[in-house]
Amino acid sequence: MTAYSGKEDALMVALIKKYGPEPTEEEGHMNSTQSNTSHTISVVADTPKARLTRFFEHHNKEKLSDVDKILEQYAGKEPALFAALVKKYGPEPPAPQAASAAVADTPKARLTRFFEHHNKEKLVDVDKIIEQYAGKETALFAALVKKYGPEPPAPQASAPQSPMASPNASPHRSVEDPKTRLTRFFEHHNK
Repeated sequence: MTAYSGKEDALMVALIKKYGPEPTEEEGHMNSTQSNTSHTISVVADTPKARLTRFFEHHNKEKLSDVDKILEQYAGKEPALFAALVKKYGPEPPAPQAASAAVADTPKARLTRFFEHHNKEKLVDVDKIIEQYAGKETALFAALVKKYGPEPPAPQASAPQSPMASPNASPHRSVEDPKTRLTRFFEHHNK
């Protein structure tokens, strides 16, 4: 871990691109009797049905009527289902956050944060881009993620961001120390 000290986010992004989505804590601890919760903070839990419904509402509304059938087919294999969907359609839309935990996030704030992270030279164009994509923000961010990589996480009002809060981390997951996250990642992907 010392070789990646300060570069944990870049490491996780590279691993996710190579091996697939990061497993949830529940997936990582299914085969383990050891539970390390001393470094976690609670966030909103999300059911597979809620995640799949939100996914299809965002990417393919025609599939909404098939949600229950798909979940039946993938019972116990939800991580594989979501990995395949992300590969086919693109990133999973974020879960709604508890009102007290979320900071108001306007498209301009999101775009500014995105360019601060990925391309500081574009910061001067934020207002122009927001105006150009008014009403088409979803398409704008999808194109940016495809070109530059994951959108940086929104700041949280109720809890400080962990240095290991991954840009690809799902909102239904807890924020953990780097060693625990990497251990779970490799236990999941090196079966």
